[in-house]
Amino acid sequence: ACNLAPLMRQALDTADCDIAGIDAFTSTFGPGLSCSLLIGNVVAKALAVTAKRPYARPSTKERRIPIRLQQ
Repeated sequence: ACNLAPLMRQALDTADCDIAGIDAFTSTFGPGLSCSLLIGNVVAKALAVTAKRPYARPSTKERRIPIRLQQ
């Protein structure tokens, strides 16, 4: 988890974007390692709430997005 903030900053810099430029946030709930999935879900949902943007949580088995947008 300690590498998450620098990784997010690098991804935003590479995309020439900031949090305000993101329309919606998403994370997956499986399959995968439960701790990693939990961290991803918590961070994505917190970013969505903070930025007042929609949040979607599709399964990695589902192929269509957006799926189940939650506000």
